[in-house]
Amino acid sequence: VELADDEKEYLEVSPMRGTGDGELTVTLGPNYLPQTRPGSIKVRTTDPSQLSHSIYFAQQKYIFGLADVPSTGVAAHAQSIEFNVNCSGNWKVELDADAQQFVTVESGASGKGNGKVSVALPMNKAASERRGKIIVSSTDNEDLREELTVSQAGYVFRLDKDSKTVAILGETFNVGVTC
Repeated sequence: VELADDEKEYLEVSPMRGTGDGELTVTLGPNYLPQTRPGSIKVRTTDPSQLSHSIYFAQQKYIFGLADVPSTGVAAHAQSIEFNVNCSGNWKVELDADAQQFVTVESGASGKGNGKVSVALPMNKAASERRGKIIVSSTDNEDLREELTVSQAGYVFRLDKDSKTVAILGETFNVGVTC
């Protein structure tokens, strides 16, 4: 049995030598690459005729990505964001330091195969916007990762008047409130 050098890292054939009729057991390790992995196994005789046959294979690619991701620019009120993870293997969700200040992973912090993630954002009571990153990565291949930047608007509270001069005899007036 002959294998290419790069195939020896993930491909095992047993037995590598033999006589007469028999059976080969072929074992391929996981393919954590985002592309199909091709290869071949060449079996040849050791007699002077050097007859050979090859079997070719194509190992499925590793699938990783996010789906059904809603807008991640959200209003100041409390809310949840949900999205799906499509993955051939294991994955995890992490929050960067900024997101850790205001985002909570409610469900789907990690998983195997396809899954759903739900994160909660409490009301932003500050006037300024806040931002953070939700990072979803394959635990099988750390190079496969996606980042979602979440930005939550600041809380808006204002009156349409700062002051009002009132007549001596009194008066009724309105004040617009934005909240």
